[in-house]
Amino acid sequence: MTQDRFVARLELPVGWTALVAEGDDAARWVGRFSVRLYRAAPAPAQTAFFAAGLIRQ
Repeated sequence: MTQDRFVARLELPVGWTALVAEGDDAARWVGRFSVRLYRAAPAPAQTAFFAAGLIRQ
């Protein structure tokens, strides 16, 4: 049985976009996730300008 992975997109007050997602190809119990930050861009390209990121396990 497969579960959908968690992905959330947050629009920050400064116009930037934060993307939080469970890790690819990792069991949910492992706890791997990524947080990515993108500079402001017009819709629908809110994730066009990568600024910083973090992957945790």
